[in-house]
Amino acid sequence: RWLVAELARAGDEVVPFSAVLEGLGRGRPAPLWLTRIQVSNAGAELGLGGRTLDADAVPALLERLGAEPAFTDREFSHFSIDRPREAGEPLRFDMAT
Repeated sequence: RWLVAELARAGDEVVPFSAVLEGLGRGRPAPLWLTRIQVSNAGAELGLGGRTLDADAVPALLERLGAEPAFTDREFSHFSIDRPREAGEPLRFDMAT
């Protein structure tokens, strides 16, 4: 209960950190794993990093997040994708507002 209360108070007054986590949980396509979630500047700045075996999962993530209330009016200004060096390795991506 303490953790839930702390998460509800974290973030900014408009979008609490808990709403960001809930939106990420609903917006994440199945073949994609988030390995980094960074929230700073009272929730105004957001960074995400992860891996996937399906390149189509990254645009699907962005599309789903666009429909989440906690991500309304957020724009990712940094975006990078590293292709796997060998077959069967995951594609890595990184993005930030």
